[in-house]
Amino acid sequence: MAHRRRDVVTEVVHPDFQAVADLVPTALRRARGGAVAVYHRGELVVDAWTGLRDTSTGEPWERDTTAMAWSTTKGVTSAALHLVVQRGALDYDDLVADHWPEFAAGGKATTTVRHVLTHEAGLHDIRSLIPDARAMLDHDTIAAALAQAEPAYEPGTANGYHALTYGSLVDELVRRTTGGTLAELVRREIAEPLGLDGFAIGTSTTSADAPAPPPPMGSLGSGARRIGRAANVVTRIAPARLDLRAIAAAFIPHGGDVIGTPEFLASGNGSIGGVFTARDLARFYAAFIATDGLGGVAPWSSDTLDRAATEQNDRRDAVLSIRPRWTLGFHRPWPRRHLGPGAFGFFGMFGSGAWADRDRQLTVALVCPDGRGLPLVGVGKAAIAAADRR
Repeated sequence: MAHRRRDVVTEVVHPDFQAVADLVPTALRRARGGAVAVYHRGELVVDAWTGLRDTSTGEPWERDTTAMAWSTTKGVTSAALHLVVQRGALDYDDLVADHWPEFAAGGKATTTVRHVLTHEAGLHDIRSLIPDARAMLDHDTIAAALAQAEPAYEPGTANGYHALTYGSLVDELVRRTTGGTLAELVRREIAEPLGLDGFAIGTSTTSADAPAPPPPMGSLGSGARRIGRAANVVTRIAPARLDLRAIAAAFIPHGGDVIGTPEFLASGNGSIGGVFTARDLARFYAAFIATDGLGGVAPWSSDTLDRAATEQNDRRDAVLSIRPRWTLGFHRPWPRRHLGPGAFGFFGMFGSGAWADRDRQLTVALVCPDGRGLPLVGVGKAAIAAADRR
């Protein structure tokens, strides 16, 4: 039974992890509401939430409240593509054009699937691809634009965070090799087998079970300021000089307040459109790193895990101006010096994020639609300390 403690509602807290649950209100003090979940050794040890789902109505955050998790979505998108590789439909070193012939245009004939997963494809500039943000609502439109685009650099020679194009690249590869969409693959091969009810890329446009509303992006200027503030938090952890033009090109399509609308979420955007509960997001990562699967379900093999967690580059990113240390579809998470060498995950804008430490068999997830800073860092440190004492 759920109970309240210091303005946080907890349904599951293992005594060894009580300090993590106690930290939730502090970690999310700059967010209107959110949730944290932790799995350790295949067991759910923290499931806690706090605050409001919607400040305009005063509706509280509930056990099954979902939230748009922004770029945290990319970890799920990557895991789906790893399943396609695992089943032999494509390989990491395949040429993208072998599966998507039109993609060879514009000097991209040598681009590989690995380049896509490590943000080395040179296709981060969303502004140069589409006339306005509404084009993101139609997958075929943006896929055609990506196929004809010229890369910003020779693929494989640099990395630039594909903030809004990554999901479309992976989705098209999924469609070309499986005949279905990324959203369908996530539902059929990940969410349903693992019993993840609050876990989707692509949602209904109805109000029933709608996620907590994300912040309005508003005008181009206000959106840029929001993104700049989020990026500056990252640079305080890994000092760098931001290239604001690169940030704008990758993060801010021209025109329209489209991102985060019901129509956008229904489109199944694999870059930032995932909708999750923290509990299901943590369970997903727990299943990924479990040697024998979770609850008898093992979607990913140990070989796939080894490949997914292996670092691919340590260059300064041309968009983020930091060193994300990209693996195959993930990055090394923070707090890096506290985590094992095989840790991987994905952080999103406005505070959401999730990671897995395979050495500790520990996964941590946080979702909040409109947070500030990197609340997952403090929560993660507390979870690591608890796991090490256990």
